[in-house]
This record gives sequence, structure tokens and C-alpha cells, in this order.
Amino acid sequence: MACRTTGQFAKLPPNPSIERTFPDSFAFALDYLVDNELDLSALDAQFKNDEIGASAYDPRVMLKIVLLAYSQALISSRTIEQACLRNVQFIAISGRQPNSAANA
Repeated sequence: MACRTTGQFAKLPPNPSIERTFPDSFAFALDYLVDNELDLSALDAQFKNDEIGASAYDPRVMLKIVLLAYSQALISSRTIEQACLRNVQFIAISGRQPNSAANA
């Protein structure tokens, strides 16, 4: 990941986790709340897509991405996709999963 101003490369762990990377951040709190405090059983019921089409992305991950994006005033699916590819917080939250088609 190149820094725009200096051209130096940031050294990231191969699989950054939100706990290790940003322990006192909004992203960490969001990750904890979605995983441990919210009742997402309605989303889980619609998660299975085995009969037709491609397998669905985990709705918990998608919810985290959308909420983190909105907290940073990112509303375009393509902008959110770019954040998932380049922003360390989004990489840690998403596990490098979604693309613009999934965010739309």
C-alpha cells in the first residue's frame, strides 16, 4: 500500500485484525457491537443462498462495512469498494471480501 504523499509503502500484517490494528477506534467498537450485541437473526435467515446464484457475503461483514463507510461520509458503492481495497480499517473489518457489485 503506497502512501500518496511520500510514495513509501506501509507495512501491514498479512491479515490485519481490527483488535490488533485499531483497539480504541470506532471501527473496533463497531466490530464488537455487530458481532456481540446486535440481534441479527433476521439477516441470518436470509443469508443462505445455496440454491441459486453465487454464495452471499456474510451480512455481518456487509453491515460493518456500510456503517463504517457512512461514519466516514462514504456513500458511493465504488468509493466503499476502494476503501475496502486501500483503507486499513476497511481491510481489517471486511477481511478483503466485498467488491462494488456486492456493495450496490
